[in-house]
Amino acid sequence: MRYRSILFEDDKPTREFLTSLLQQRNHDVFSYSAPRLCPLYSSPDCRCPKEQVCGDFLITDNQMPGMTGLEFIQRQAEGKCRAAAHNKALLSGQWSPEEWDLGIRLGCKLFRKPLDLDEFSAWLTERENLVSPKRKLSRID
Repeated sequence: MRYRSILFEDDKPTREFLTSLLQQRNHDVFSYSAPRLCPLYSSPDCRCPKEQVCGDFLITDNQMPGMTGLEFIQRQAEGKCRAAAHNKALLSGQWSPEEWDLGIRLGCKLFRKPLDLDEFSAWLTERENLVSPKRKLSRID
């Protein structure tokens, strides 16, 4: 089965590494250096047809220019975005207790940088096994 991952990471080497890792796991990866560059996230309101989602996984760095990963995920939740409903991951080298608590409340899996690849891979495997092969993905233009 193929999966679709949407990745936000402003550090180019990290973005390229994560893209390659996900592609090796049968993910079609749409990667961006910031959320504002992704056509699907130009609006805070969900743009996908009701029976579709834009991605199976959403993986984002927390510290990015212009908007943190937490701010982005919170904004999308307020707009009723259904993307990666249970498969959201936030990465950061530094977490404040408040950020950690908010990430958990938003339903995200939180990872510390440098990324523990075994932990990240185990999370991916667990979550991949729960993706329905019958789900419908919207177009990304």
